[in-house]
Amino acid sequence: MDAQPEFRSDAIWMTIGSPVTLLPVEVDSGVLAGELTHWLGGSAGVIATIGVRTTADVAAVCAGQRLWLSGHAALTGELIVLEVIAREASKHVDTTLTLTGVLPLARERRRDSVRAATRHPVRLTFDDGTTAHGVAVDLSRSGCLIALNEADLLRPVGSTARLDIELPGNDSFSLAGAIVRVEGATGEVALHFEPTDIDLAPVDRVVYATVRRDSNHWTG
Repeated sequence: MDAQPEFRSDAIWMTIGSPVTLLPVEVDSGVLAGELTHWLGGSAGVIATIGVRTTADVAAVCAGQRLWLSGHAALTGELIVLEVIAREASKHVDTTLTLTGVLPLARERRRDSVRAATRHPVRLTFDDGTTAHGVAVDLSRSGCLIALNEADLLRPVGSTARLDIELPGNDSFSLAGAIVRVEGATGEVALHFEPTDIDLAPVDRVVYATVRRDSNHWTG
């Protein structure tokens, strides 16, 4: 197992006032929104506390919970995901969370979402009604790579399809997407999801939990 890389607050930080998302690890909620209020370093330059302003309702859900926090690094713009612990919100300022116990989970340099290796069954339904089954061998909130059971059902780049994927606790999670890459030799197809109003918290939970179990916490 590789040693966890040093994560210094003076090397990577998020801009005060920038938007962040919060996802409770053990509470079944959607993706929650907040705004960074402070970012403080402790001994040896590691991150000690992070402040996030949100609504009173969100603060109540998050208080006392382990959370996955995601936002963008100030200098590079890369996506940073941290695992944190939220203290109880102050009675005087019940919309601000103080986050401690900061651990790096993932850093994504090239994409807008973290990607994880998975083995979730999927079904693709193409515009002509043809269906193909396979396994999502990697997954993110922006797309996935699918190994089809029948390579002769591959469609060309630009084709669109409806994806139905089996995720823990979600029997019918469905997204539309477009094929952006095809690997004929392996029967793999990369699908980029179309913008959606669906809360993608179930996808984030699977991805972050998978990365959490991975010995190499940094991706990209």
